[in-house]
Amino acid sequence: MDEKVIFRTDTHALYSDSEMRKIDRVIRTFYNYLRDSGRLELLWSDKVGYLLIPVDVDRREAAR
Repeated sequence: MDEKVIFRTDTHALYSDSEMRKIDRVIRTFYNYLRDSGRLELLWSDKVGYLLIPVDVDRREAAR
C-alpha cells in the first residue's frame, strides 16, 4: 500500500493522533476492498476529513 494515500493536512488537524491511528488501521485493513469496490469511494477533504461515499455506478454519481 502506498503511504501517500493516507495523510492529513497538518494545518487542519481534524483528528487527534489517537483517532488518526484508528482511522489509519481501518483504512489499511479495508484498503484492497475500498480500492477495488465499484460501490464505495473514500475521499479526503481538508474541510471535513475523510468521507466514505456510496457510489451509484450505473448513474455515475454519489448514491442517494
